[in-house]
Amino acid sequence: MRRAVNSSGAEKGIDATSQWTELEVEIGAAIESGQIRPYYQPLVDLRTGIVVGCEVLARWKHPTRGLLPPSEFIPAAKATGDIRKLTYTLLRQAAADAQSWPDASSISLNLSARMVDKHLPAEIMQVLGETGLPSRRLVLEITEKTLIERPDEARVALQSLRDLGIRVQLDDFGVGYSGLSYLRQFDLDGVKIDRSFLREILTDAHTRDLVEAMVRFCHSLGLSVTAEGIEDTATLDQMIKLGCDVGHGYLFSKAKPNRGFLRYLRRFVGSNTLNRASRGLAQSGNESDPRAGTTGLEALDLLPAQIVVLDPRGDILFTNRAWEETAEGRLAKSRWNYLEECQAAADRGCPDGRTVGDGIARILNRELREFVATYSCPFDRQHHWFQISVRQPREADEGVGAIVMHTDVTALQHDHLTGLANRALFESQAQYALDMARQNASAVGLVLIDLDGFKPVNDQFGHGAGDEVLVAIAQRLTFAAKDHELVARLGGDEFGVVTWLGCNEMVLGRLSRDLQLAFKEPFTVNGTTIYLAASIGTALYPSDGETLVDLLRSADSRMYGLKRARKSRHEKWIA
Repeated sequence: MRRAVNSSGAEKGIDATSQWTELEVEIGAAIESGQIRPYYQPLVDLRTGIVVGCEVLARWKHPTRGLLPPSEFIPAAKATGDIRKLTYTLLRQAAADAQSWPDASSISLNLSARMVDKHLPAEIMQVLGETGLPSRRLVLEITEKTLIERPDEARVALQSLRDLGIRVQLDDFGVGYSGLSYLRQFDLDGVKIDRSFLREILTDAHTRDLVEAMVRFCHSLGLSVTAEGIEDTATLDQMIKLGCDVGHGYLFSKAKPNRGFLRYLRRFVGSNTLNRASRGLAQSGNESDPRAGTTGLEALDLLPAQIVVLDPRGDILFTNRAWEETAEGRLAKSRWNYLEECQAAADRGCPDGRTVGDGIARILNRELREFVATYSCPFDRQHHWFQISVRQPREADEGVGAIVMHTDVTALQHDHLTGLANRALFESQAQYALDMARQNASAVGLVLIDLDGFKPVNDQFGHGAGDEVLVAIAQRLTFAAKDHELVARLGGDEFGVVTWLGCNEMVLGRLSRDLQLAFKEPFTVNGTTIYLAASIGTALYPSDGETLVDLLRSADSRMYGLKRARKSRHEKWIA
């Protein structure tokens, strides 16, 4: 350690050295005695808002120094060779704690570079075997340094781990040596964008563009992208816009011990909410009046999701407090038949009401086990997006036809700049349209739109002016596609449209022409008249592909083929 030359600095240096020495002496016993425990920080799916797992972080409850963060003792564990023992101790405890969490929740654990060797897969599986944690619920995080220091050992170990069903993620992506090349060389499942990028993403346009490029590149390789260090809503909005899949940070929650993390999960709308609703009905034991003050159903009133329980005819048996507090809930309660409410919603100008009603009817008729869709409707004088999940009850829930859960996903399903649907909602609705088209032998059309020559607008007039143009374009596209199902901003200067009601090749061609005409009139930026155009690619199910991936690839290929063929399309509009 470098010593300062003045007396006060020397004292600080000596004191720090003595503390490190003491920690190195104490850490082995601290691991054995359980003083170092796992804390959990939630990982949230940015597309749905659901908690999908947690990052495991170590905390040392030191008898004299209080609660120590890992930065103060991990170097000591590495220096003494105790890092391996510490890691497996944390993994054992985390795996045991995870047994009481939702089945889909994963645990993410960081590995030291010196642990990545031929012994690693067997040691990890031994811990999973002892605790009963399925391998699919474990994510191991490594750094680029690991791949650089021992590439051959890392390649073999990582492949073995993935063969066992364990996911592997590259930590601190973007700050290391040559991360892009390592993404190609090693078999990985995802990356974590380093928090240093998030600190500057709201104030530096180059950082924002760089992160967007990294996200696109990772997605092109099939890798998930996690943003670490989300601490405010503005950063959250930006990461959603850029297409990040998962996020964690103080905005969601600080790291908590298991008991605190469990309390957090119970407050959060999670993927296990419907199962809890079903268990609540089974516990009530009162078929004639599910509201009869039973513990199971009272628990549903504590959930933030809006829950409705239907009988086999679609009549409402039970609604929780969150549902009854909404205007929609009060209207439905006055009718007491959910299918009638769906039809009434459609009559009020909410076309998704008919789609939702059809899905619920198929659940009640036992044609489907589960139905998930996203719909929009006016609510509290604003336009809101909701995700609806409907499932059949368990066999024990006699007299119950369906369990319905609504979650307001407005903040996660639309683009905050333009108000259009975002990529997550676009893909969700497109997949739903495909599922329905397969069952009904009908067609689905996808349209991808990429602006030509938009970058100079940002470069010359600034991002603020560019954002104003994007808002104007969104309004024009919405008007041009007014008779179709969904218009979305996919990110940057890309847009998309999904159409399926009455869709065919002729309808899709007419829609494409209408969207092109949206760019015929010029835009005004800071008093300057500019002309923009767009390259448009379309794809039709089933003739252009059977899956969403195939259709997107087909539309994308046509769009970029047109872009290459027309190098100066804006001149057409000037002429």
